[in-house]
Amino acid sequence: MNWNSAYNAIKNNITKGLDINTRNSTLRIVLETPPYKCSTNSYGNSEGFKVRIGVANTIEIPISMLEALYEVSISNNMTFENKVFEKLYPKQLKQHGCQVHVVGQIFVKSGLAKLDGTRMYKLI
Repeated sequence: MNWNSAYNAIKNNITKGLDINTRNSTLRIVLETPPYKCSTNSYGNSEGFKVRIGVANTIEIPISMLEALYEVSISNNMTFENKVFEKLYPKQLKQHGCQVHVVGQIFVKSGLAKLDGTRMYKLI
C-alpha cells in the first residue's frame, strides 16, 4: 500500500477518544487528531496526534513521523519495530519508549498492520 492510501486509512480510523492500548498497556488514548499542531520536539507545528500515555503524560505523533516510519518499515521486510523507530527518532525513543507501541497501534487500528508477538508490527 502506498503512503497516500495508508494516510487515508489513518485519517479515517484514528479518532479522538480511541483506545490504542496493547494487551499489556493501559491509559493510551488519542486526545487530539489533525489538524492538531504538534509543537514539541521541534515538530514545527506540523499536523498530527496527541496521545495520553499513563495518568499524567502525553506525546505528539506528527503525520510526517508516521509517514517516515511507514516507509522505512516497508523496506524493513514490512516490519515496524523498535529499531526502525530508533533509527529515525532516537531522541523521542529515549523520552518515551512507548512511542513505538503508540505508532504501532495507530497502524493496527488503521488496518495497516498486525501485532506479531509483543514487539513487532507486520504491515499488511
